[in-house]
Amino acid sequence: MDNIDFLTALELDHLRNEALMRYEQCLTDRGTASLASFIEEQLTYTPPPLYLLEKIAHDLQQRLSTLQLHQHEVRNNIIHVMRENYDIDITSLVPADKIAYFHCISPDEICSNLPIELPNEERLLLRETLEASQRLAAQLQTDIDITHELVKMIVEWTAAISTRYARESHNWHFGINANFSEDIIH
Repeated sequence: MDNIDFLTALELDHLRNEALMRYEQCLTDRGTASLASFIEEQLTYTPPPLYLLEKIAHDLQQRLSTLQLHQHEVRNNIIHVMRENYDIDITSLVPADKIAYFHCISPDEICSNLPIELPNEERLLLRETLEASQRLAAQLQTDIDITHELVKMIVEWTAAISTRYARESHNWHFGINANFSEDIIH
């Protein structure tokens, strides 16, 4: 590997780290603007760094998988607590295929299914536990939604750029005037 390749690899690594910092900012801000502006900036370069975009999409896909796993763990933990401590199975209230809505179930709905009447202190502790789990589940769902939107955006941009380059390469290979084909399309 010569110096130019090494510097390019360092630059790509730096840009990838910056993208991940922007992603973290997106999660903090609860929106996609920070990373979207970074990606848009990268798209202004000729040629756009497709390899970088693919690596960022892969990194975000990994983060998405981790977030989804954590979301399932939160669900499974609260199901376990309810089953072991209160002898109630809330699996039907929080089915795995509807996990995105776990945070929408009211603690009152869960508590109303208790087979026994709990002392006020214990009922309050249970309610706080359920509310904390639901806050965490809501945060995770928001992070999942943001991450999914970012992955989709990057994949779509990468696909569009790749398609454009493939068409340009095809046109160049066959000697087709790109302006001529654009005039035909319009």
